[in-house]
Amino acid sequence: DFGKYRAAAPTEEYGYEKVKTLMDIELELEDEDEEDWESDEEEEKEPSPKRIKTRSNSKEPLKDTQVTERTDLSLEERAKELYQNIVKSKDKLFIVTRPQENYSKLAWHVAQVDMEETSLQAAKRTGKYHVRYWIRNLQDSKKQQVCSCRYWPCINEFKKDGESLGPLVPIKPAKAEETLKKKKHIYFWYQDTIDLLENMVVGPFNFDTSYKIPTYAWETLLRRADEMGIRVQNVDRVVPLDEDDVDDLDDNGNPCASFMHTYWQIDWETY
Repeated sequence: DFGKYRAAAPTEEYGYEKVKTLMDIELELEDEDEEDWESDEEEEKEPSPKRIKTRSNSKEPLKDTQVTERTDLSLEERAKELYQNIVKSKDKLFIVTRPQENYSKLAWHVAQVDMEETSLQAAKRTGKYHVRYWIRNLQDSKKQQVCSCRYWPCINEFKKDGESLGPLVPIKPAKAEETLKKKKHIYFWYQDTIDLLENMVVGPFNFDTSYKIPTYAWETLLRRADEMGIRVQNVDRVVPLDEDDVDDLDDNGNPCASFMHTYWQIDWETY
């Protein structure tokens, strides 16, 4: 299965055998990429289970430049306020919603505004921004709660058709930009243009230590889940990226497929 690696023979060029996936994708990870998925033992200790507050009447102040909900403002006023807060934010991170096939409830994702790829004049009027997505570190996902994992760039390798995306490629955040510049025709950081005023749950905020999402962002996600119709049952559980989530059933009773079996089709008209 995709996401399960077998060591190649010592005489082979690659550190891992090329294996067929469900969609005939070959896994081509270099040795350094496989090492990138591994946790730093000195940096990452086995955490105690995190308890997330879900009280809607929490009195904690907003952190970073988190946007408040203002129903008394016009669309353009809200868009301008959002823009000002994004400019002030260092990491420009959001938890956002996306629809998912066969699910009546929305999925949540961690996204980062890319100001260079955003039409800023339009963003100030409409609240639409170009964003790049982040996912959990694979090794963290196997032993830590979703809310305790480090988040790394969601970078995929192009399939042979040059348009749809195949295997996830593990690249450390500090190496992502440099790697993409060198291999821009091979790798793609999954991205999209979305309406943040419509789809944001919380943000903008900055990474906590070691590229983790701050606790208050998770608390806000849980508090707003019911009103926004978001699936959040996985937030405080251990859900390996390379395994199907049997506790997250779609409208037909099927488990949510492993993230490493999820394939994106790029809408090139967006770019």
